[in-house]
Amino acid sequence: MTSRSFGNPMLSRRTLMRNAAIAGAGFVGANILAACGPASSSNGLITFTTNELPASSNPAQVKIYQDYVQTFQQNHKGVTINALNDPYTTQGYFTKAAAHSQEDMVDAPFTDPQLMIARGTVADITTYAKQQSFFSSYTPSALAIASSGGSVYGLPYAGYQLGLMFNIKLIKAAGLDPASPPKTWDDFRAYAKQIAQKTGVPGFVELTNQNTGGWHLTNWIYTGGGNLESGSGSSTQAVFNNPVAVAWLQNLQAMKFTDKSLYNEVLVGYNDALQIFGTNKAAMVVEASDTLPALQTAYQADMTNIGLWPMPQSPTNPGNATLSGGHVYVFKAGDSSDVLNAAVEWASYYRFDLSVIENSTVQAAASGLPVGFPTATIFTGSYQQSLQAISQKYANLPLDNYALYANSGLALRPEPPVQTQAMYAALDPVVQGVLTSAKADPQTLLNTAQTNFQATLSSGS
Repeated sequence: MTSRSFGNPMLSRRTLMRNAAIAGAGFVGANILAACGPASSSNGLITFTTNELPASSNPAQVKIYQDYVQTFQQNHKGVTINALNDPYTTQGYFTKAAAHSQEDMVDAPFTDPQLMIARGTVADITTYAKQQSFFSSYTPSALAIASSGGSVYGLPYAGYQLGLMFNIKLIKAAGLDPASPPKTWDDFRAYAKQIAQKTGVPGFVELTNQNTGGWHLTNWIYTGGGNLESGSGSSTQAVFNNPVAVAWLQNLQAMKFTDKSLYNEVLVGYNDALQIFGTNKAAMVVEASDTLPALQTAYQADMTNIGLWPMPQSPTNPGNATLSGGHVYVFKAGDSSDVLNAAVEWASYYRFDLSVIENSTVQAAASGLPVGFPTATIFTGSYQQSLQAISQKYANLPLDNYALYANSGLALRPEPPVQTQAMYAALDPVVQGVLTSAKADPQTLLNTAQTNFQATLSSGS
């Protein structure tokens, strides 16, 4: 898939990662309308839980969410939604699932549905999903994210693609042209070095912590045409200790210790990188367009000063690709048909109803939030056209700043499907290692990570 869409505030991705970092490892409890309890269906009354309540630190968004819940409940008599601010983590979800105590509807990343399906923690919602008007508009690749054996286990609702985000003023101050992106790893390295030398500001900040190091390393491996896993299911093999990964890590290491063009701190998580970039402490960062609202609201970043380029590719073996991911709703195995149907109906209303999407877009634009940023396309046909029309109608961003990114034609490669978050966790120390010591050997670090992750794959844990 190489087509692109223009996003709206309802369709944003790594709020999962962002909220999890804000909330910390503990459970952040806050529900609406009723005390949290397990799903129930009796005497015509249906109650279900979901983990998607916005954080209390954003009361305006909580109010908007509550209003949608109240409207839905008024139109679905007997249905009660217990919403919690419980940001998804893989370990947290499966710990709760082992006790059958996860929420009935969970907002999760694209990386985990196949593992959920394999472990039997999610319900088959094929019957309920196919009743929704938007369902037939999914792209095949989007539908495959949470499907298996002809059955549907989840509803993807937002996609992203990674690119190279840059500070326009710093790029110009370094004598570089925002209209001329770095096309190769070598170009990128040269740009970062020139920025650091000309402006005194680090040319690039890389993410390394809380699974983000492995996530970004995966993306760089894709730009070199490499793979991280081979096979499928129980026969999956970890293959990320390959020449492409070594070459990129050597490049990153040279940027840190030879060129001195990287942000100096080694441990950089998702929110850390946003703050560093949003406060002009680094000129470039790998990000997706849906981080623009967070950059504006949390760090008052100037939207006219941010641009996006396509990912630079390997100079010797270009992958002509970038990593894509997103959000998906999954539903609890063992719930009654009434509960599953009600939860799917709520998801359909809140995330896919065009009138709700347009209303949310209007609210966002009226509040001065960024509207119109390009996103990865997960729908086709008239439904996709309607989404794009809504976004473009209310767009308030300098779309020319993202044109090269939006129209790059790079293939969108999904994240590796098996034990993805565990793989990212295994790779974090690799990225941290090459940025800690000029003497660290990328091949040795990768081999250790491969051995550790292969053990996880083999154990099925």
